[in-house]
Amino acid sequence: MKSLKLVLLITAIALVPLGLGVMVLKQSDQAQVEQDAALESEAGAAAARLRDSIAETRATVLITATTPSFGTSTAQVASGTPRSSTRAR
Repeated sequence: MKSLKLVLLITAIALVPLGLGVMVLKQSDQAQVEQDAALESEAGAAAARLRDSIAETRATVLITATTPSFGTSTAQVASGTPRSSTRAR
């Protein structure tokens, strides 16, 4: 009877740290999941800002390219010929 109580006491003492370890691992896993979700959200927002910036820049370039005062220069740049206004000066 005494040896059974001793075995149960040793088992209980061994299970307490094991239970604490499992609890710490679960908390660590949960913290990792939360951090992953936060980083994914932040990356998505940064990607959206980059897409918006690229779209705005593209719109500005298209507007500039269709402006009559830039029409000759952009056509010459597209064809690879030098600008005549530069040669005249």
